Amino acid sequence: MTRPPDLIHWKLKNQLLYLFEVDTDALAPLVPPNMEAVEVRPGCSLFGIECLHYQPGHFGPDYPEFDELVLAVPVQPNLGVRMPVPKYCIQGAQVWSNSAEFIDQECRPLFANSVHAPDLRFELTPDGTGCDVLEGDQLVLTLRNTNPTPTYEVKTMWGQFYVDVGGFAQGIWRWQGEVSEHMKRGAGGTFHEHRFFRGLDLSRIRGCYRQMAARAGTTSTLSRWLPGVVPAATES
Repeated sequence: MTRPPDLIHWKLKNQLLYLFEVDTDALAPLVPPNMEAVEVRPGCSLFGIECLHYQPGHFGPDYPEFDELVLAVPVQPNLGVRMPVPKYCIQGAQVWSNSAEFIDQECRPLFANSVHAPDLRFELTPDGTGCDVLEGDQLVLTLRNTNPTPTYEVKTMWGQFYVDVGGFAQGIWRWQGEVSEHMKRGAGGTFHEHRFFRGLDLSRIRGCYRQMAARAGTTSTLSRWLPGVVPAATES
């Protein structure tokens, strides 16, 4: 299996990250034993649904747009790493994409639960703040913005991620773009029994905790450094 590049910059057309509250013991089977899930209060942890829609041209000039769907578990960060303070540290419990090249070259060398799902597709809301996720004709989940008047801000966010192929190791990511973030309560999502969730008891989900959406019609950049690679001072 070929090692991915130490540093890569992905160009995104749309991106959503919704965090949901779930009973800690229900999430536990998806959390590696050497990691600690982030709890918002005792007995209540977070998991994330991340939808990433990539711009064309990543694997050649004529390569089409493609999608990535991540079941993300926020875990405690390592504050001893030389980098800006991380906003999130993410363990990818499940990574799906409808791009075979993306799965083979970027995901499988890093994440044990990587799946090529050629029938995966996103149906984004007109303003880009919500999404229906389907595999073929089967609805997997829906995400719906609960803020009727979103505002956007240009931001640079740093974070960490764990790879779990050949042992656990921690890498670094940086996101740059225009984003709306809020914590307004409401019906932020619905979930349907599906293999993507790896057996997570969906009845134990308590509600939506936080929503983030990149501004539709703009380009955001996701940069990824492999474990052991530290961003240069000029990059941070």
